[in-house]
Amino acid sequence: MSRRASGRSARATSALAAVAVVVVVVAAPSGARGEPVRLDVTETAVGAVHENNRDGLVDNDDYGEFLDRLSVQLTWWRLSAGFRLDSATYFAPPTPGYLASNAVAPSVAAANCQGETLADCYDAKLLEYQRALLNRYRTTVYPSKLSVTYAGPRTELTLGDFYAQFGRGLTLSVRKVDEFAYDTTIRGAKADWNWRNQTRRFGATLLAGVANPVRVDEISGRQLTAPGSWLFAGMPTFDASDPYSPATTETFRPDGILGARLEGGSDRVLVGAYASLVARGGLSQVTGSDDLQTVAFRDANPARQVKYLETGSGSVSLPRIGESGAAYLEVAGQRFDPASTLFGPNPATADVVTGYAVSSSASFVRDRLQALVEIRHTRRFSPLMANVDVSRANEFFGLQYSAPPTTEPITTDTEFNLFSTCTTGGRARVDYRATDHVVVYGSLGRYRTWSERLGECDAHGGGLPDQDRNDVWDPLAGVIVTYNQNNSRANLWGGVRIDDMAIPTQLGTAPPSTEYYREAYVRYDALHTINSRWAVQIEGTHRARSEPQTDATSWVEGEHYTGLHWNSTVIASFGYEYTTRYDRQLSYFNGSLFYRLPRRWLSQDSSVRLFAGQQRGALRCINGICKVFPDFAGARLELVLRF
Repeated sequence: MSRRASGRSARATSALAAVAVVVVVVAAPSGARGEPVRLDVTETAVGAVHENNRDGLVDNDDYGEFLDRLSVQLTWWRLSAGFRLDSATYFAPPTPGYLASNAVAPSVAAANCQGETLADCYDAKLLEYQRALLNRYRTTVYPSKLSVTYAGPRTELTLGDFYAQFGRGLTLSVRKVDEFAYDTTIRGAKADWNWRNQTRRFGATLLAGVANPVRVDEISGRQLTAPGSWLFAGMPTFDASDPYSPATTETFRPDGILGARLEGGSDRVLVGAYASLVARGGLSQVTGSDDLQTVAFRDANPARQVKYLETGSGSVSLPRIGESGAAYLEVAGQRFDPASTLFGPNPATADVVTGYAVSSSASFVRDRLQALVEIRHTRRFSPLMANVDVSRANEFFGLQYSAPPTTEPITTDTEFNLFSTCTTGGRARVDYRATDHVVVYGSLGRYRTWSERLGECDAHGGGLPDQDRNDVWDPLAGVIVTYNQNNSRANLWGGVRIDDMAIPTQLGTAPPSTEYYREAYVRYDALHTINSRWAVQIEGTHRARSEPQTDATSWVEGEHYTGLHWNSTVIASFGYEYTTRYDRQLSYFNGSLFYRLPRRWLSQDSSVRLFAGQQRGALRCINGICKVFPDFAGARLELVLRF
């Protein structure tokens, strides 16, 4: 889509939003017309220059970018209307010819050309990069979010984009993940009803719509391109007329989503029931008969190999057990079906897969002691993965519509492959306040998984054989100290992760062994308040890692940051990161300056941040959702204005 065309579509969508707000206001009860109108505007602008990041690739160096997000929220009486306009502009991005020339340089010709002549290899690489850049570094302006909401005392109705979370996320969880710049909503209609008195409460939700993730990955410049649709007017679409377009043009086919929630109970017992249906190719597929290949992309993940993903769960929550305890239990069932409709299976289909999951937790607080136990048990139960062609848009492989609880620390990045789809285990944690200023804590995780290496249960037939099993131990211990009248604190913790195969197995060229993954680490975060204006903070992570299935030798990696705070307004920091993986002895240095803008006509959340230097690339995970971040070298300026 050209910038001019996308701009026209964006303006058209903005005009429709304005008309919708005017219609709602005119139709409102006369008693509400004296209510004040509130306008909230958030402007986020990011400018960056990318230099050579030393990762050995040539497709992410030496270019500039400008990213902008403008969000407007208009609130009056019980009504609100929201609109967000996103744009991405790239300066001197890599071209196919530049990438191909560097890919067949004589020093790497033998590795990349596989016996071809340099000329033939160059032509092949040129076509490869021409196709790869069709959905990358493209200047784009598009209306990403649009909604109108009525929020009454008990009823909330939304038309447009909305988030949804059922229970603990086993059945449906569509939300923002700010750390990854993921912002997925459902575009459609949602009705919420909630009632409560002093002791009892009831609630229900019905929703229907189509998945609407943010279409440009801010990290890589990759676009999600989808077929054109009136529902997504102005969104990026693929230019099928381009002579280098592959046979399948789009990289994302929006999923239809239906969901229902029913909850009720008291302050002592709350019971819930939840259900969701994800239909590849949109809600029209619920009663349609299109071939699977026309509505769904396929890859190694079972959740992307099917046309329908049906999930339901029931939960029991005990918020207060006596004076000190609480407990939660959720049991879910799931069906993957490549060809049936919502109203029954196709008799000719033999590929229906069913699975289930159990997630539970119990906590206890008494005097100086806190204890938490979390358990999960899954069999062929998968997160609801988005309908993305990961072969051409791998940066979006983590997009999903559910977030099954992991029982792991939120930043755990060592659950490999499809670890969670067939596993049994849990974690216990104890915190003990030894004194008024010292808390010691520790936890122990223990898991058995049959899907970390092979991707699914019963890969070899005959149940859950030991040859498919991995056993994981994951203990950690730490201490939190506060001092200086609780104005200063320090948190230090460390642990190990031991991931073993139940039966010795040969991985690559290494001799047979049970070792699959090993790690020892230490982490710290400390803030020392010097006086009422000044404070200094340090934080860091240092890891020793071994992964025989991917690396012949072990390696170390980590980072340390030191920050100086002034008056809660200015933060200056210096960072050092390092890695020895892939036989690279690399160090990364960076600095940043954060300034909170004065609170006059802007809110206290307005700020500007400058970052310059290098950062180490890594797989980063938040609550089981992961994304690969490439190495970075250059400078980045971010301005956030809220008023």
